[in-house]
Amino acid sequence: MIVDVGGRDTTALRAALTVADTVLIPCQPRSFDIWALEGMAALVVEARLINPAMTALSMLNRADPGGLGGDNRDAAAALKQIEGIGYLDAPIANRKAWPNAAARGRGILDATRGDAKAKAELEASLRGIYDVQRSGIQTHASAS
Repeated sequence: MIVDVGGRDTTALRAALTVADTVLIPCQPRSFDIWALEGMAALVVEARLINPAMTALSMLNRADPGGLGGDNRDAAAALKQIEGIGYLDAPIANRKAWPNAAARGRGILDATRGDAKAKAELEASLRGIYDVQRSGIQTHASAS
C-alpha cells in the first residue's frame, strides 16, 4: 500500500511513519527541498522509537532531464549525507509525459502516448524500492 501524506509535519504523516515498512521521500534537486529533508529526518528518527524496522529512502524527483547534471549531482550528494535516510539512486526527471498522462486519466506506465524515458525511470525506481524491501536493508545510518 502507498500512502501519500504530503511533505510537511502532520498527524497523518506521523501516523504513517509509525506503521510503514518503507518510507519513500521524493526530493527535488533544489536547496529548499533538500533543507526540508532535514526536518523529515528528525521525524523518521522519532518514529523509529515506535517503528524500529522502518526503512527510509530519499530519491530525486522532478530532476533536471538529460542525465545527472550539476544540480542533480549536488542534490544527490547532499541526500546521501542525511543520517538515518538511505538514498535510492533512481532519479525521476521532470518530463512533460507526467502531466500529459494525468490529463488523460492515466498513469505513466499505462499512458497510450507515453514517454519511454519516463517509463524507464519509474520502473527503475520501483525495482530499487522492491530490491531494498526484499533484501531487508535497514537505513538507520546513511546509505548510498
